[in-house]
Amino acid sequence: MSRRRQSNFLAAFLIVSLAVILQLKIGLIANLYPNFTLAALIALAFFLDFSELGFLVILSALVLNWRPGLSPEILTLISLPIAVFIFRRLLPAHAWLSFALVFIIGLSMIYSAAGFSLMVNNFSLFFVDLAISIVFAVPTFFILKSFHAQ
Repeated sequence: MSRRRQSNFLAAFLIVSLAVILQLKIGLIANLYPNFTLAALIALAFFLDFSELGFLVILSALVLNWRPGLSPEILTLISLPIAVFIFRRLLPAHAWLSFALVFIIGLSMIYSAAGFSLMVNNFSLFFVDLAISIVFAVPTFFILKSFHAQ
């Protein structure tokens, strides 16, 4: 692995680690679990190789899902970044626009996987999660883009 690839992967690992830690800490403090990890993994799907992305997706899922078995939310967290990686060349427009659309769809899928009634009954919670996650997601995407452009 070249020095540049190593620095890109290290940046990706640090971003995912920060996302997981922030998601869990904010969840413990405010009982709101913004989907920082989903945002980071979807952003990474545009820039990493499959093996690097797969490693970070599995690592994130293991840390976030400490219980035995896979919940529908964790399955969505695992499958969505991999699907984005596979279909990223087919996504329309600029990468940042595709990222934003995929993230909004992914967040809707996570809430739907948890129970569609949860999303409908707590629609304001969905928008709070979306707003907080976007504040994390946009800088993450552009940081990764700047690393990738070098």
